[in-house]
Amino acid sequence: ASILGSSTQCFAAEVKTEGFENGTAISLTKIGSYDSGYSNKDGGVTEIISYDKVKNNAWVVNGATGKLDILSLEQVTGSISDKIPVKSLDIPAIVAKVVPDFQYGDMTSVAVNGDLGIAAVALQDADYSKHGYAAILTTEGELLTMIEAGCQPDNIVFTPDGTKILVVHVI
Repeated sequence: ASILGSSTQCFAAEVKTEGFENGTAISLTKIGSYDSGYSNKDGGVTEIISYDKVKNNAWVVNGATGKLDILSLEQVTGSISDKIPVKSLDIPAIVAKVVPDFQYGDMTSVAVNGDLGIAAVALQDADYSKHGYAAILTTEGELLTMIEAGCQPDNIVFTPDGTKILVVHVI
């Protein structure tokens, strides 16, 4: 993502056997990009991303709209492509149907486990002193459940075996 967080860049990587310091280097080539249509001098627009290796999708948090953008990378094949299909999930509207007393404040992280077909999203309450949630979705974008995740949940990840979700939050 760019410094302003308004676009997502896709790169193809090639590991080189020679390089600096450790003897290896990675060569990156831009193969596509996605422009969310928003920018903010303070950042926080499209700065959080997770990759679904099974569906070849990038899940991008759009902090400007509160939407979770699912980018299909199927058409990004190595030549420059600026036309990436996107499906946007209106996370505040989705969670309001399930937890009506939760006041959406911010989406702080996303993690995808393509092998299990699920994604997890950390959601802060508008009142930072209240508990937030981890929204668990299918990789199709359907909400499965909401799990209370402590105050100001941030940085959500799956354990390597995929059996647990870890969330950082304020105590």
